[in-house]
Amino acid sequence: MRLIGVETTSLRERVFALLQVCSEKKDLGASRDAYALIIKGGFDSIKVVGDHLIRLFALVSSLEDALYIFSQIHEPSLYTWNSIISASVQNGNPQQALSIYYSMSTPPDKITISSVLRASIAAQDIEAGKNAHNQVVVQGISLDFVFGSTLVDFYSKLGTLDEAWTVFNALMYRDVVTWGAMLSGFLQHGQPEKCLMYLEFMRQEGIQPNKVIFILILQAVNNGRVPVHGMAIHAELCTVGLEKDLAIESALIEMYSKHGFLEEAEIVFKSADSLDLVLWTTFIGTYVHCQKHQLAFKVYEEMLVKGLFPDKVTFLFLLQACGNEGNVLRGLEIHEKVTLSGLDKDLSIENTLTCMYAKCGYLDQACRIFDQILFRDEISWAAIIAGHVDFGHYHRAIELYIIMHMEGFCPTTSVLASILNACAHLAIVDEGRLIHDLITKLNFPNELYVENSLLFMYARCNKLLDAQYIFVKMSTKDIVTYTSLISAFADNGWVHDVLNLLNLMQVEGVDPDEGIFICSLVACANARAFQEGNWIHYLIFFHKVDLTSQLACTVMQMYMDCGMLQDAQAVFNLIAGPDVVLWSVLISGYNKHGKVSVAVDLVEEMLTKVEPDQIAYLSLLQVCCGVGFIKQARLLHSQIVESGLNYMPSVHSTILDMYTKCGSMEDAHRLFIRAKEKDLVSWGCMLAGYAMMGDMRLVNECLENMERDGLKLTRTRFTSILHACSHAGALTDAWHHFQCMGDGFDLVPSMDHYDGILDLLSRVGHVKHACDLLQTAPVPSNFGETSLFASYRTYGDEESSLSLITPYIS
Repeated sequence: MRLIGVETTSLRERVFALLQVCSEKKDLGASRDAYALIIKGGFDSIKVVGDHLIRLFALVSSLEDALYIFSQIHEPSLYTWNSIISASVQNGNPQQALSIYYSMSTPPDKITISSVLRASIAAQDIEAGKNAHNQVVVQGISLDFVFGSTLVDFYSKLGTLDEAWTVFNALMYRDVVTWGAMLSGFLQHGQPEKCLMYLEFMRQEGIQPNKVIFILILQAVNNGRVPVHGMAIHAELCTVGLEKDLAIESALIEMYSKHGFLEEAEIVFKSADSLDLVLWTTFIGTYVHCQKHQLAFKVYEEMLVKGLFPDKVTFLFLLQACGNEGNVLRGLEIHEKVTLSGLDKDLSIENTLTCMYAKCGYLDQACRIFDQILFRDEISWAAIIAGHVDFGHYHRAIELYIIMHMEGFCPTTSVLASILNACAHLAIVDEGRLIHDLITKLNFPNELYVENSLLFMYARCNKLLDAQYIFVKMSTKDIVTYTSLISAFADNGWVHDVLNLLNLMQVEGVDPDEGIFICSLVACANARAFQEGNWIHYLIFFHKVDLTSQLACTVMQMYMDCGMLQDAQAVFNLIAGPDVVLWSVLISGYNKHGKVSVAVDLVEEMLTKVEPDQIAYLSLLQVCCGVGFIKQARLLHSQIVESGLNYMPSVHSTILDMYTKCGSMEDAHRLFIRAKEKDLVSWGCMLAGYAMMGDMRLVNECLENMERDGLKLTRTRFTSILHACSHAGALTDAWHHFQCMGDGFDLVPSMDHYDGILDLLSRVGHVKHACDLLQTAPVPSNFGETSLFASYRTYGDEESSLSLITPYIS
């Protein structure tokens, strides 16, 4: 090999010049050719050549060659040991580095220990690092700030912050790198407040933060609760002139977005002197984090116009936005661009695609992506299992969990939370307990969303003692925690327990939301607990919760159910422009409590102010069912015709029922005749109407027509017929229909049917037949016995009348 442009004065210098050229080129083939020439020329006998070759092959990412050369050196020097240990760490094999360290025949120095500490961090081997630190103490190696910083970094990254702080305090001199290692440790292990506090200690030592420290502090503000610190840091960055650094701008945008300060994030982005892909991606991520998905897509389109193509991180944000919004069309578009970029086989992209399709409800496509992943990880399984749970495929989610377990994957907390939710919805508490035991066995840290899933599972399975046990053990509780337990208590009617939890929420500083207030009010309504419901109503105002239509309806319904009509009316009066649902609740409440005239007046008022929907009309039609309200009934009918809802079968039959109950059979008959199709419900309405009028001729006509059309009577219609026969005194017809129930329609007469026929038999004097029939009734009939007693008295049978009342006075 000729060395172009290299002037050499000796063979030794020529060898080192050759190695230098290979290092600059970073060419593995050239490096191996150079090694062959060195062997051929016998230059490998030069002591330091082996060390330089090891470093060269480490540089060109060939640890295999470096290890081979090391094996050929019979008496490695400390420099040689350091070279091969560093090469192993540099090429991603920390275990190899630690193995070589343990086999060293020469005492290590600071360089060795620094490499071993880096290997321990990469291998997450705390004991190896501690052994190396002990070696430092045994050998009496002095702790300068560079070596000390490496030790602090080691302990910080492996989470032993007490040891990191001990080393940190022992350093005679600390520079910005040492402080950075300590602050980074606090940040990485969930102590952002300490990170911010120790920044002030650093300043007191006269050390000013550099760019790296500023980024760490901004990240600490992201994870903390005091965004004002971030604003102060931003002001300081402007003072020191670092605010235009791209990495700083990216950290500022992320910090502002995490705390919901979108305007400030936009100002930083738009004031940037130059926008690179990282900054565009960070800004897209900002909108995704704040659930402003359409704005994220808009920024993405602007980025494309500027000629920048998304990278992997950009695609991940965009796919996440598609999933969160359920926008499968946009997701397909992004998926196509991912494929064109060649990133479609990247595992994190495949996982996010699976998650996106699952969240959009396209589980078949999600499963196709999942099945194509060659090397699935725990995140892949978590995505596909969560997708099935979210869309109610609980059994399939459990099947996938079993397959995951069979394939040797250890479930993550995310997977276990999903399976707990599946168990909750299927109400399979035994399987839920198995998952609970597994969580305990695996000794997972107490993560809030897992504890919430456990509590939800026990609450949905109505195991309230278990749910309360989980609740008491939880060190942190959020709105989800309280919602699960309060809903369970409300479902069981435990009003006082609901109130106790609401009090506890206030003590622990968790503000109740609309959902909690709604289920609490429903519990009070079901228990007719007016005082408790009134207090919850007060809490709604105390916590300044918006009185939405749904919440206002629930408050009104609670007052109505408790009989407090004036309180319900007062709530209604507070609403500016009440909607159709609020009107319906108010009208139904008055109607239910017998204030029919008020309800009917409200119907007329409502029709002038809002346009009812189908559900509201059905409710209003029930209100106008009564003699004396035919005017309002016709008004309501005309409104329904104008709305075009009169052709809906349920609406048509309810209008028919309204006219029959108003006693206007002419209107009912006219409506019935116009109907294109006459179903069982329509015939039944007409039958009930004629029966109420006592017109047995028309009742029988209806029955014949129904039989002709192949329609069978229901128990309810037989009740109407028997009572009609009773009022008309038509014993023969009544007895015929009573017999037909069992013979022609396979219906077992209920006590209502017995009461109808007993009343008729008693009134026409067929006392003995009535008494015999009463003995065959499935249960004693108070109404029947009363009718029979009256009949005995009417027809002078004192002895028989006394025999009926004897059981009640003895």
